Amino acid sequence: MEVTGRDEVSVNPAVSSWSCPASSGSYSMKENQEMKFMSKFRPCSEIELEILESGEMMLATPTARTRWGPIDTVMWVALCEKGGDPQAAADRISAVWGSSAFSAYVELMDRIEKWRHAGLLSREDIPF
Repeated sequence: MEVTGRDEVSVNPAVSSWSCPASSGSYSMKENQEMKFMSKFRPCSEIELEILESGEMMLATPTARTRWGPIDTVMWVALCEKGGDPQAAADRISAVWGSSAFSAYVELMDRIEKWRHAGLLSREDIPF
């Protein structure tokens, strides 16, 4: 199976001390007021996914090809199927595996950081 495209993935951390200049006319915040962001993680351009019979996956960019284990495959697919929402993906994974949603979320976030470090995902913070 091969998929090419820009699937979106996201996580919802709370970030404090974010502000826009009042002169921008769009939005301003008082100091120390919290603003929440949704971080979207997008596969870098020209990512190709190949799922092998073993359950492993190959993620390829124009300059590199990396092999990931079956657990990584499940997490990548769940993340994409849930529209990039890692909490929803973790809930799905935990339901299938009978594990805690928290444990699945921690493992998924670890994978997201590895994929980012490998240059497979990019992150964009969007206020909400």
